[in-house]
Order: sequence, then C-alpha cells, then structure tokens
Amino acid sequence: MVESDIVPSEQKAKLNELSTRPHTSHEIADFEIIVVFEERTFRIDFVIKSGAEISRNISEADVWHQISRPLDHDSDIVVFLSYANLTIPLKNKIRKHGSKVVYIIHDELCLLFKNYAELT
Repeated sequence: MVESDIVPSEQKAKLNELSTRPHTSHEIADFEIIVVFEERTFRIDFVIKSGAEISRNISEADVWHQISRPLDHDSDIVVFLSYANLTIPLKNKIRKHGSKVVYIIHDELCLLFKNYAELT
C-alpha cells in the first residue's frame, strides 16, 4: 500500500495495482505515473532492473530496449533504476536523449533508499 500525503489517491490506487501485477515482455515500463505540475501533465515511466535480472547476463541491447520503449510510446520522462553501474556506451546512448532519460544507479540508489529509511 502506498503511504503518502502528496500522492493523489487515484495515483496511489494505480501504484498499488502496478506493484502487484506480473511483469511481461509486452509492458512499456515497470511503473507509469501521471504528474500534473503547473497545469502541465507529464507521463513518467519507471524502468527497474532487479537484482535477479542483474545477476543474469543481460545484454546492453536488452537494457537499452527497456529504456527506449517508453520513449517510443510518448513518455515525457523515463527513470531507470538499477543497483548495477552502467557501461559507458549505455550512458552515452542515454545522454543523447537529454533530460528525457534519468538514471539512478548504484550508490545514488542506495542513498535514496537510506534517506527514505528503506535501507539501514
């Protein structure tokens, strides 16, 4: 259950639904949220690489496909979360998209979880 005073109730329901559904190769992203800021609506897609996925040999092409899929479906921002570090070629591909793709990886992801008391 999403507990937050700043997340609108309809978004809480959607996040709860998304967190329990099975993930398939046909989905656009792991999570999708709609944010309204200063009367403008943004679609933000989250792509998450789990520890199980990272431990397998995943090709850079596969990772890029997961990041680029939301861009192909008119996402305003793609947030890529992973404990693994990114390769330089993958970082270069991401940089070509400017501020449309944001990644939070490794140490930054751990700090984020620590700040929200999800890690000790």
